[in-house]
Amino acid sequence: MPQSTAEYLGGYIRLIGDTLSQRFVNRSPPQGHALFHSSSGYLRGKVALVTGANTGIGFETSRSLAAAGATVVLACRNRGKAEAAAQAIRLAVPDANIQIENLDLSSLSSVRDCVHTFASRTASAAAPRPLHILVLNGGVMGAPQSSPETHFFVNHVGHALLTLLLLPNLLAAQNETTRVVLVSSLTSVISDLRWNDLDFKARKYNWMTAYANSKLAMLLFMKALVRRLGSAPITVNAVHPGEATSDVARYLGRVWMWLHQNVGKFFLLSTAESARTSVYVAGAKEIGKDTGHMFHRVWHKMEIPERLLDEEDVERLWEVTLAMAEVRTEDLDMLTRIALAHGVDKTLIRVPP
Repeated sequence: MPQSTAEYLGGYIRLIGDTLSQRFVNRSPPQGHALFHSSSGYLRGKVALVTGANTGIGFETSRSLAAAGATVVLACRNRGKAEAAAQAIRLAVPDANIQIENLDLSSLSSVRDCVHTFASRTASAAAPRPLHILVLNGGVMGAPQSSPETHFFVNHVGHALLTLLLLPNLLAAQNETTRVVLVSSLTSVISDLRWNDLDFKARKYNWMTAYANSKLAMLLFMKALVRRLGSAPITVNAVHPGEATSDVARYLGRVWMWLHQNVGKFFLLSTAESARTSVYVAGAKEIGKDTGHMFHRVWHKMEIPERLLDEEDVERLWEVTLAMAEVRTEDLDMLTRIALAHGVDKTLIRVPP
């Protein structure tokens, strides 16, 4: 939703201030927390699926979850890079249990194929394969203008469809609270989300605004999904990992990437440091049933201006997402069952006409 000039500038100042100060105020994980200790076995028996897991924050998140004992599924677009990442994790964590699934978030059919192959890798056809942790990490930044808008479609829509289709698997982990972690960003505070111009056809295209819009969309989706899950044992939280020296800015060209990774290292976080918040929210016991929040600097909750999370926009985002993701009535069967079992208004669960 459009912001005033003052609101936008205030958001930009907040974003820059957070980026420049993060190396000085970024907190370490809770002292003695087993989740962050190499080969701790803390998550043994759990299954985690991480998108965009072959590089950057996704790779470090996957490595940490594997070190904590989880079976980690690397959901990646490039099979060769995924294989290389899997080998690197196994070298760092000799007993790591790593699997690979092909996933191209820009393709709805690829998302559906990924869910199908993941679900089929089970010894029992009688029950869905349990999925304990889903980390929606993959994404792009700095993409050129397109229709549908690349940032919105890849960072948000593809992830939303993946989450809805994996609900049976998430709910199958019935003995405890399951985690969905959306890797959003504080850049959401400089968003300019216009429902009648998501593709920037009526205004000048700005990749930063487009990226910020996609990260705000993830937060709106989190709010909408939490509302529809009711008291179901699935927590949905977002994280701002901080600005890191990752290759997410690869679309911006070699010069920008060089500056990002060389000059930026003096005030940006390493990918390992940035991944700590995702890992903590994905696996820490103390998160419990806490849901619908955005975490930053490991365990601190971050406030996003209420004007950006308006209830009408939450519902509008839900409907727009279902339409763009080409969600079918049968795709919402599990969500409908959850609504009936947990006292949620089932009129919230519908496919837009």
